[in-house]
Amino acid sequence: MDSALDNKEISYKQEVIRKCIHLVSLSIPIGYFLLDKTVTLFILIPITAIFVIFDVLSKKNLKIRQFVLSIFGRMIRKHELNEDFKLN
Repeated sequence: MDSALDNKEISYKQEVIRKCIHLVSLSIPIGYFLLDKTVTLFILIPITAIFVIFDVLSKKNLKIRQFVLSIFGRMIRKHELNEDFKLN
């Protein structure tokens, strides 16, 4: 699927929010640089586990999928909603 077409699937506002989330992810390497390795891993491992669990469960459980879509649905592109098992 053409990525130029993907951008038209969500509104400009939602695309900006989506890009802001990507920018916030820069806090991971910055935190790793500024904080002690143990502290950083103590923070990142649980957060990563929670997001992976929600992503996996959203593919398997309709109620969790509806919950996730109620929060992030407007930012998710059409090809990310398919039934194939891919982590978002």
